[in-house]
Amino acid sequence: MRANETCGWAPAAPTRIYAGRLDRDVVFEHAPFCQAQILAHGGSAEVVDLGDVDHLGTAFLALPQIRDWFRLMADEVPGGVRQAMVGR
Repeated sequence: MRANETCGWAPAAPTRIYAGRLDRDVVFEHAPFCQAQILAHGGSAEVVDLGDVDHLGTAFLALPQIRDWFRLMADEVPGGVRQAMVGR
């Protein structure tokens, strides 16, 4: 995993890492590894354990959760997400 440097940075936005325990394309163990790297760089990351699903199952379960999380976050931003992005 050290050769894969996808997590050696600190995202500015809240970050969730969705992981399935039967995923063979991106092994589950990469999720907490990635979380630790993001935290070490001063970012914020949360691992969402989707249970015993493979890569496709991870996407299938994660996408509706991501949509709902984005909607929840959009409701928390005064003026909505578009206004928050324009104001940057």
